[in-house]
Amino acid sequence: MTDVAVSRLSLEDLALPVTAFHSGEALDPSQWPVEVAITPTGTDPADEDWHAADWEVLGTARRAVRVIFTVGPGSPAGQRDAGTYQVWIRITAEELTPVLRAENHVIVY
Repeated sequence: MTDVAVSRLSLEDLALPVTAFHSGEALDPSQWPVEVAITPTGTDPADEDWHAADWEVLGTARRAVRVIFTVGPGSPAGQRDAGTYQVWIRITAEELTPVLRAENHVIVY
């Protein structure tokens, strides 16, 4: 996902590619639950910022996946004021819980 601009009145799905490795081997993270948080740039997510998201598997490799989440009024993440937001991804795996900050932003106008 590159930076994406969204109207604060719009309800839409966004997708963010995820690549996962363990011990140098690519793996399919879609077997674990995933959550996203959308916070103002420079702000870490609080517990209440996390919302369940879905995986989308691309192709047959099952190692190319995207996190799908909805933004806007009526979505779990709620309506946002105009501004620039960063997206966080949290994957709950068996022994690890990696939290990643996407390099891209959601710009709400």
